Amino acid sequence: MGGGGIKVTASDRFRISRCVASKNNGVGFWFDIDNRNGTIEHSYAADNVESGVMVEISQEMNVLNNSAVRNGLGEGGWDRAGILIAESMHILVDHNICVGNFIGLCVRQLGVRIVPAYPELGRAQPVSFYSDALVFRRNVAAFNRE
Repeated sequence: MGGGGIKVTASDRFRISRCVASKNNGVGFWFDIDNRNGTIEHSYAADNVESGVMVEISQEMNVLNNSAVRNGLGEGGWDRAGILIAESMHILVDHNICVGNFIGLCVRQLGVRIVPAYPELGRAQPVSFYSDALVFRRNVAAFNRE
């Protein structure tokens, strides 16, 4: 994968609001590995080679009121979507619009992913991540390819 718009890792209590990720050679907004209590809202992801919004190996995240348009249309694997949730827990995906993407809304489970203990970040024990307690509601997915 090439460069993306933004990649957030090992964060707690963050909010991304009213941002644009467009025409990146990768994921537009990528929340990867041990993000907690985060929100992306009222943002726009368009024409990114990979997914528009990707939440991976994270928990307690909210994906709210975003638009994902024409993402994942480049060459790549099956997990190219407007919004992709991968090996993550307690995720709310609400009131988003996914139009003209390779896949509109996608959930991926490649197996249990283990994040080791990071005492310096307040995590005393390793944590297992898998797709669980996902809530999708009031989303629109239209004219997606797969």
